[in-house]
Amino acid sequence: SARDRLIDSALALIGEKGPRGASTRAIAERAGLNEVTLFRTFGRKDALIAACVQSLFQRILGPTGVRPKSDDLAADLEALATDYFSLTNGHRHALARLLPEIHRNRGLAEAVLRDAAGPVTASIFGLFAHHQAAGRLRTDADPRELALAFLGPLLAHALIGDLLDLPDTLGLPAYVVR
Repeated sequence: SARDRLIDSALALIGEKGPRGASTRAIAERAGLNEVTLFRTFGRKDALIAACVQSLFQRILGPTGVRPKSDDLAADLEALATDYFSLTNGHRHALARLLPEIHRNRGLAEAVLRDAAGPVTASIFGLFAHHQAAGRLRTDADPRELALAFLGPLLAHALIGDLLDLPDTLGLPAYVVR
């Protein structure tokens, strides 16, 4: 669809030039569309960027929109780590340029948190709460803190791993056990 082509083009250009350097005209051209289509679809550039972030987050959840839960903590964490690492590593250049822009731009931050991050983080936090309730994870910590402690190193690896000459792969089963 035109929407998906615009999102893919925006992510690629943001990865190359950053959010400010990725003009709406260049995004539309890369998508093989005109700029009017971009504005009809998203209204403004911030909405397109929020849709890019939402698209990335949705890839973590899959087609159901909810992170699957089972009775196997290690399997659930390995699946989450695999999806998250693949996504963050595959889009590390765009993420490295988007994160500071989201921090600087209050309107964009609100759109991302409201429209993109909210449902995804709720689902991921719910996965950790599910395993806490079943006694498979420690209960003396907020599930949000546990999730961030688990995912943070994966994001860091994707963002700065190449600067440290780390491989693009990570021993995820061993990571889950640690």
